[in-house]
Amino acid sequence: MEEMEENVPADVMPDLRINGKDAFAEWGVHMGEGFLDTLFAPPKLKDFIENQSRQIDGKVVLHGIPKLDARDLTLAFTVEGTDEADYWKKYMAFVEVLKAGLVVVDIPGFPSSGGGASRSFKLTYKSSQSYAMNAGRTFAKLSVKFNEANPADTGDVSGGGV
Repeated sequence: MEEMEENVPADVMPDLRINGKDAFAEWGVHMGEGFLDTLFAPPKLKDFIENQSRQIDGKVVLHGIPKLDARDLTLAFTVEGTDEADYWKKYMAFVEVLKAGLVVVDIPGFPSSGGGASRSFKLTYKSSQSYAMNAGRTFAKLSVKFNEANPADTGDVSGGGV
């Protein structure tokens, strides 16, 4: 059997880690619809330096080294519990993680630009966009808006510079 992380078989690897924790084991959280599509869509570039001198036709564009612009993302999550009490416990704990501000989302199995075994996204919580719970109060869909200040920063958050 292929192993994707240190001593973690592929069939038990979490599909989503948040702030270093298995999101499902900790909060009953999975990726919702379009989650990966949103995260892996290429970020916008910052505007290139341009000069529109009256002395030349058209304009001069300095392509130099392109830089990525910050971006806002809306991610869909599902939260589930084994019963109503378990659901509320997990949901409230997950909301506290969001309210802390910095949310580091790791997607195991997607290599980072630094060659790691997972791709990290350093996000800042902005707001919740929508919430829908089932009648049994054991499952919900939550849509959350984040800002990714520096899409090029996929390194370790413990290194001090986030």
